[in-house]
Amino acid sequence: MKLERSIQDARPVLAIDIGGSKLLCAVVDASGHIYAKERKALDSTFGFDEVWQIILQCAEKLKSYAPKGFSCIGVAIPGLADPVNGIWLYSPFSGISNIPVASMLSEAFQTPAFIENDVNACALAERTFGRCTEIDDFLWVTVSNGIGGGVFAGGKLLRGALGSAGEIGHVKVEYDDTKAIRCGCGGYGCVEAMAAGPGIVKRYRTTCPDASALITARNIAALARNGNIHAIKIYEETGVYLGRAIAAAANIVNPSAVILGGGISNDFGLFADALESELKRQIFLQGNPSLRIDMTALGYDAALLGAAVVGYKGGKDI
Repeated sequence: MKLERSIQDARPVLAIDIGGSKLLCAVVDASGHIYAKERKALDSTFGFDEVWQIILQCAEKLKSYAPKGFSCIGVAIPGLADPVNGIWLYSPFSGISNIPVASMLSEAFQTPAFIENDVNACALAERTFGRCTEIDDFLWVTVSNGIGGGVFAGGKLLRGALGSAGEIGHVKVEYDDTKAIRCGCGGYGCVEAMAAGPGIVKRYRTTCPDASALITARNIAALARNGNIHAIKIYEETGVYLGRAIAAAANIVNPSAVILGGGISNDFGLFADALESELKRQIFLQGNPSLRIDMTALGYDAALLGAAVVGYKGGKDI
């Protein structure tokens, strides 16, 4: 699938991916080619003021790659977004809420700006540039500092009554009070709380209380690959939790494929068997006989390319 505008007749878009631990800005053309990219770390304590200043700094550095200016701005928002009104509604991990980010960007750069939930943006990118250009029904799941989902049904992005469809991260997967971790949404045992990066770290530190306070999910994955039995078990549990959540979602939306992205998904080999085993136990097999699990074709740039799609499409669904 190609975007409506050609490379020749469209100025590039300024694409912005606001993540949980990083912010990416890039100059992207209508074919999905990234001309230049800026990356900045985001601290978990940052509020919107700090994020806003980083956006302005990154955009300033990228201006030279768009001498005729940006045609538009597209933004992938972590958490709940209102694309119609351009409002960043709420991010559970940061507490940022009710920011009219699209109008702020439009005013700052004198160009139209459009926003979308980050995982919906990933799904849009996969549909436009990735593995799902010919697939009308699929589920995109980000597994990173948080867990989110984007649903394509009948060739269209599924939004729901309030724009919150696909929030797979808040499917409950652990009901044992002694194991359930409190989620940023206020609940306990959500798959985001249990299987995203911070949940992996918390579960490992419960098992190994002497572990470094600075240990990360990436460190634990390395330990698992080196044969550490505690780390191996943690990643197997991660697969079980993800399998439960994906099965619940698949039973409702009946996708033909599930696409995984995000930093934790890079360690898919550590939890693939556990995920697939739990998926088979939990899913309605007769209704989903050939569901496949794939990694994104877009790598770390899925949300960034999704932001570009959002911009080029003027906030409208493909």
